[in-house]
Amino acid sequence: DGTYTVALVPESAYTGKLTATIDTGYITNNITIGGSPSTITIASPGQDGMWKFTGTANKKVYLRFTGGTFGDLYDAKVSLKKPDGSILKSDQFCGTSCQWDTTVLPVDGTYTILLDGQAAAVGALTATLTEVPADVTTALTVNGGSRPVTITSPGQNASFTFSGTAGQTVTVTLTGNAYGSTSFIVRKPDGTTLTSKSTSSASVSFPSLALPTAGTYTIFVDPSGPAIGTISGAVTG
Repeated sequence: DGTYTVALVPESAYTGKLTATIDTGYITNNITIGGSPSTITIASPGQDGMWKFTGTANKKVYLRFTGGTFGDLYDAKVSLKKPDGSILKSDQFCGTSCQWDTTVLPVDGTYTILLDGQAAAVGALTATLTEVPADVTTALTVNGGSRPVTITSPGQNASFTFSGTAGQTVTVTLTGNAYGSTSFIVRKPDGTTLTSKSTSSASVSFPSLALPTAGTYTIFVDPSGPAIGTISGAVTG
């Protein structure tokens, strides 16, 4: 508490005037996991905003920001702080839209999302916070035909599993990809990567994969954006 002083010191013999404005502080909104979107509007240059939400340890959440009116992607930043004030998700530019992929909350408590308009930028941004359900899995059989799996929530991932034998050669095919840019990873029984690719193509194929060991292989599907929908997988050999 006390009286603070802002000193204006002209350089050399210059004269003139300058107008100072002291901002009133943060605009604060509460947001809940799975609740309605929340919009913060920064109307004064230099003002910042924050959303607060209550989280529990190990809960998986997906944060999406849309409807930004700051004029340019680089005119605002967002960051996420843990209950102790340390950074969980570092700054990323979000003057128009952005998202963080699935985030696992490390502890119980109140989390803070900071909205920082850059320089004199003003505008609004809407935050949506959803809980991410467990990943979905479908079992395939070599030469057993195609089977679907459905992602129902932004941030959720999907996988297909199949049993293989050492030295077996198979072709993995996925169809109906409407998620946009997506990472596809074929994992060996020990969890390490056999092969992978990232693409937005509707149909994806990994031809002539030589399986190094016997066991259960996994085809992991990870959309890069807030995608939902069904994709089908098949293994032939």
